[in-house]
Amino acid sequence: IAVGLAFFSATHFTRGVARLSRQADRVSRGELRHELAFESDDELGELAGSFRKMTSGLRALIAELDASAADVASTAENLASSTQQMSASTQEVSSAAGAIAEAASTQTRGVSNASEASSRVATRAIMVASNAEQASNAADVAQRTTRRGTVAADEALTAMAAIADVT
Repeated sequence: IAVGLAFFSATHFTRGVARLSRQADRVSRGELRHELAFESDDELGELAGSFRKMTSGLRALIAELDASAADVASTAENLASSTQQMSASTQEVSSAAGAIAEAASTQTRGVSNASEASSRVATRAIMVASNAEQASNAADVAQRTTRRGTVAADEALTAMAAIADVT
């Protein structure tokens, strides 16, 4: 009876360790969708529960990283759009300055025309300043998002290192 009980206990322990080992291999390869099905009322069962919690935590962390990456991508798109707007505004300002130079050189349109052209330049300069401020704000958002992504990545690396230490 003792030999049979020992054999049963050894088999149960070996199967549990093998399942935990396979799960650790899956997690180390980034396969986080597979849920460990091993259940037991002993230390192996507690370890299996810890594996399930760890895997769930890693999934949540990866989802957060994905969200941060989407935020970074969105911010980059906003920056690109702001850059295009700034470029267009710069071209408009350049065009307006050319118009002012032409008006001044020909002096056929008089002081009234020069005053109107100056007003257009001022309006466009205000637009350029506004676009520059938007670009600066977008860069600040990108920097904060990158910091959150870096923290999340560091946490993921720490969690994976803990997994590697357990296996």
